[in-house]
Amino acid sequence: MNVFTPFAKINAGTMMLVGILTYVVVIGVWIIFPNKLIPSPLEVWNQFGYLVTERGLFSQTWTSFLLNPEATLIAGTLAMMLAYLWVIPAFRPLVAMFENWRFTGLVGITFFFMLLFPSAHSAKLAAVVFVMLPFILTSLCDSVKAIEEGEVNHARTLKLSPLRTVWEVGIWGSRDKTIDAIRQNFAIGWGTTAAVESFIRTEGGVGLMIVEQAKYLKLADLFATLLFVLVLGLLQNKILLWIRDIACPYARIGKGAR
Repeated sequence: MNVFTPFAKINAGTMMLVGILTYVVVIGVWIIFPNKLIPSPLEVWNQFGYLVTERGLFSQTWTSFLLNPEATLIAGTLAMMLAYLWVIPAFRPLVAMFENWRFTGLVGITFFFMLLFPSAHSAKLAAVVFVMLPFILTSLCDSVKAIEEGEVNHARTLKLSPLRTVWEVGIWGSRDKTIDAIRQNFAIGWGTTAAVESFIRTEGGVGLMIVEQAKYLKLADLFATLLFVLVLGLLQNKILLWIRDIACPYARIGKGAR
């Protein structure tokens, strides 16, 4: 069968069928082989209803949801500015310094954000941006570095100014890669938001719910919350893919089924 052949080209319908079968098998294994530490799908579903009606799952998730795109917008804007500065040799050490931030973490850093910023929201926002920025920047820098010299030379033969060349080749010409870099790092924002909310608890959020559920071993509640966040993250990913396909229709050429 072609679905088991390496690098085989599979149409979208077949790929969707394979995906459905994969999820059916996973859920079947989950039902057939119960584990004392892993709640059953029925328990998770029942607790999901309880979390929605009694624990405010939607409102808590909305708090985190609003923080994540805000942080992504700020981190993405800063990352684009820095990535496009990489084409100027004098700024490359500065850009490399920001890229290397990705080797740091939130442990011990959140406390300083709480001291530096006046409100809990601004401290949480700064912490999430601090973590997301170097990852988005690294992806964007890779796309800028991958620009072929021929494209730059072609712009020069058209007698474009250096700034116009940066715009046409680096920014506008690679906008699909920019959207992809933000999309691929969007999940980091969800993970970081949950971690930050476990330290800064004033505004609540889904991260605080997850920490409390894990602390008191409410495993069915924990699974229900995590699966809900997973579904929400997948929907956001699809939306970003849709935006990319609308803004850059050429990006789908040669991609095959997704």
